[in-house]
Amino acid sequence: MPESRPARTVPSEGSRATSAHAATHSIHEDPEYAYTARSPERTLLHRVVREKLEPFLASARAREQPAPRFIEQELHAFLRCGILAHGFLRLRCDDCGHNRLVPFSCKRRGFCPSCGGRRMADTSAHLVDRVFPSVPVRQWVLILPYPLRYRCAYDAKLTSEVLRAFLRALFAQLRRRVRRHWGALAEQCGAVSFIQRFGSALNLNLHFHTLALDGAYAYAAGHEQARRFLVLPPPSHDGRSACGARLRRASPTRDPPRQTAHRCRRPGARRRRARRARDRARAGCAFPRRAGSRRRARR
Repeated sequence: MPESRPARTVPSEGSRATSAHAATHSIHEDPEYAYTARSPERTLLHRVVREKLEPFLASARAREQPAPRFIEQELHAFLRCGILAHGFLRLRCDDCGHNRLVPFSCKRRGFCPSCGGRRMADTSAHLVDRVFPSVPVRQWVLILPYPLRYRCAYDAKLTSEVLRAFLRALFAQLRRRVRRHWGALAEQCGAVSFIQRFGSALNLNLHFHTLALDGAYAYAAGHEQARRFLVLPPPSHDGRSACGARLRRASPTRDPPRQTAHRCRRPGARRRRARRARDRARAGCAFPRRAGSRRRARR
């Protein structure tokens, strides 16, 4: 069932440039914002992983259920991230002669909070500065049923198909709402989706976070004329339910229609079998028993 979050307007280029300029001046003037090297080996998370990782992997191998290789690589990379003993970069200023050592980072996506936070901040800044226009943006969250979560967790192609079906259903609903609310034909919708593979308890819970433009661009009369963005009101519960129903109809994982029997797969098999039964009944022939019934009768 898709859920929606309140829409927010992305600031314009002028306000973003002004705020960035003011932040730059405040950083240079305030010594509190100077670079400080972090010490990941002193954190509680690093100490727990460092002490419990090898016993956990050994017990998993003893039960003949070893952890996947990518999990071991992720955890070992986290233990090396930000440690000077595992490599660093030396930076020197030619004007003042100041030296600084910057340790290497693991650049992983799953477990390291430092690299994950840096990537999150860089991605959000890129979306605000270079991707999203100055229009309202709404977050949609698609939660999958339990069987589909486990299938999508190990099937990248199925995950792409489910996300594609969700975006088609969402864009169709946005265009339909624009046509009803504004009386205009909507041409272009836009969205950016992120796949999250875990829940709040670190359990396997693959779901989608989609940042969609809260409206659509209308058809322009000419190529020189700028396209007008048609803003929509917040969606109602019926609208979200309609989007979920449309997604279920377009889902690539729907079960095929059931067939009553194996012998009914050929076209006309049921009619031919009924016609033979009528012919036997008219001729006074008894229906033959199945082999299993004869065996049960003999016992």
